[in-house]
Amino acid sequence: MAKKIQPPFKPSVESVLDVANFDAEFTNEQVIDSVVEPSHLSETVQDQFKGFTYNPTSEHLGDGGQSYQS
Repeated sequence: MAKKIQPPFKPSVESVLDVANFDAEFTNEQVIDSVVEPSHLSETVQDQFKGFTYNPTSEHLGDGGQSYQS
C-alpha cells in the first residue's frame, strides 16, 4: 500500500506500547478478554480461512510473527 498522503498530525511515541496519547479514562479501564469460543461463524465462512493459523500473542510483544498463513 502506497502511503502518499502525509497525516496532518503524527503523535510522538516512545514505543509501539506507548499509550501516553490516550486519555486515562480508557487506559484505566478493566481489561476484558474479548476472545469468543466457540466460533459462531457458519461453516461456509470458516472455509474461507482454511490454511490460516492465529496465535493471540501480540506481534509487538515478541511472538516473532507466529500468526501466518501456512
